Amino acid sequence: MHGTIAFIAQIFNYKIFDKIRRIHNGNLEKFIFKCLGLGIWDKGHEYVEKMAFSYPMSLVPCPKESQSAFTKFQHMELAKLIAFVIAPQNFFEEIWVNELSGCFGNLEHQGKFFPFNKTSYYQPEMGDNLHRCVISFEGLIEPENIGKHKNKAIDLENRLKNEKGGRTLNIDIGYMDFDKIVLPSTKRGPFKLYAGGGIWLDMILTYSKGDFTPTAWAFADFKDNPYKKDLILIREKYKRGLVILPSCF
Repeated sequence: MHGTIAFIAQIFNYKIFDKIRRIHNGNLEKFIFKCLGLGIWDKGHEYVEKMAFSYPMSLVPCPKESQSAFTKFQHMELAKLIAFVIAPQNFFEEIWVNELSGCFGNLEHQGKFFPFNKTSYYQPEMGDNLHRCVISFEGLIEPENIGKHKNKAIDLENRLKNEKGGRTLNIDIGYMDFDKIVLPSTKRGPFKLYAGGGIWLDMILTYSKGDFTPTAWAFADFKDNPYKKDLILIREKYKRGLVILPSCF
């Protein structure tokens, strides 16, 4: 339970949690149960703060359904949908943006393009002037559904093929959570975990102490990680998006 409380404190990033904990004798769990039971969480952190400091908790009912909702919250994890996109130029065509938005939702963040020159693997199909950037999409996803997004990305790549049958975009869809970035793959690998449905999961970056660190098996451009600044910005948007989590109940 206390791990969940720390998680909530990290989500909201408000400086009121220590005060609430002191006022309610450390029983922050009970306070959250009651917030869920009263349905006041959706009214925003200022309302919650006022309630925490002025309303005697002994007078607030704590319905059973609030506890079941909190149990659901304990086992819920949502993630930010992102994609590392390789293109034969250093900017997005309008049609690509429209297709990506139509497939995955509105773009929330479009990162800077960097030369993709650590491998020649894609050159025969996509040309020599390759660049890669990271983008993110509005909203949050359930990470267990990332395989479905991978299949959608493959379908989109096929729809955008050029007249010679080569891809114009390589879309490495994935997700970001608090601790890591994971890319799904249709190819097996020694460090990938099988997720079912022909999908393996590859953790390429981990996050700790304000920085993203590549895993030992990550591709060369992820080890150099020119996308770090954009990833930090996306992570901040992900954290802000999690503020709406209680409204899922």
